[in-house]
Amino acid sequence: ADRSPCAEIVGSLPCLQQVAGLLVGRDERTFLQTGLMLDNLAGRASDPACWERPCPRRRRRGGTQCGREVLAKVLELGKRLALETGRGELASWARGLFDRAVATSESGGRLFEWVFFEQTPAQFFPRLAARRWWRGDEAPLVPLVHALTEAFPAIRGEFLQLLHHGHELGEGDAYKMGWRFVPLWASGSGVDDCSTVWQGPWCDRDLPSLCRALRAAWPTLGSAGSAAIAVNDWHEAAELQAMPPGARLLLHNDGHNARLNLHLALLGGAGGWLTVGSETRRFGSDGAILIFDPSFDHEAGNDAADQERWILNVGIAHP
Repeated sequence: ADRSPCAEIVGSLPCLQQVAGLLVGRDERTFLQTGLMLDNLAGRASDPACWERPCPRRRRRGGTQCGREVLAKVLELGKRLALETGRGELASWARGLFDRAVATSESGGRLFEWVFFEQTPAQFFPRLAARRWWRGDEAPLVPLVHALTEAFPAIRGEFLQLLHHGHELGEGDAYKMGWRFVPLWASGSGVDDCSTVWQGPWCDRDLPSLCRALRAAWPTLGSAGSAAIAVNDWHEAAELQAMPPGARLLLHNDGHNARLNLHLALLGGAGGWLTVGSETRRFGSDGAILIFDPSFDHEAGNDAADQERWILNVGIAHP
């Protein structure tokens, strides 16, 4: 009888898990990630403390994941499953959940202040400009784009040398099959540890041109004229990311809208692509840059038959 969005997703999780299971049978490597995430969410949702008030805006002191975050993640995965299966009833359910979530009030305000169905991160700052794509010639981004573009021949040369020497680069993610990353630097509470890496072998020995270019215009958190504060430990971050041939990352968002992502194609750019909202853009070649707001639903892929796709991903505080 309770039609609140919180109660609705508790009831919907078994159905979503069943759909995810069917997709695993179709493509285990790609869709196992969705099943793992739904299993995790089902465990959180079964904790009554997750749903107090009924969807608390903050985590409880014990560290329990709050219902608001569970709701946002289930909506994200529901949209993913609707896209992958083409099932209209799933798409309608996701749209209905979005409508009820933005209409639900809590403590004198709306539970979520989302505006766009394609932009539903758990943490949302309504005063920030909501645009799927950004241009490299826009004032806040020009210094970083210029520094990376000018240094790209040297950056790519050092990166290819690193690969040529047979270094095994990157660590995986259980929720992103085949995807690997090499962290270089991150903001937030881990800044001291990451500063050690920033000054370590990646910069001093392997990728000095990349690090010099980044330091010239980044990070922006804490810089002169910036009022932004770190939302989490990866609000601003720099890392290398790899995707094997034929792989893709399914529809997802990055959890908050206080950051932009700059992707610079280092290798395999011809096969690399990004879809943000309903628009797909391709890198086309190595050295190309795409900048987008990762709080919007997005996908990424590598269409190449036999070439890994490597990019530099730089997280920038939303200007």
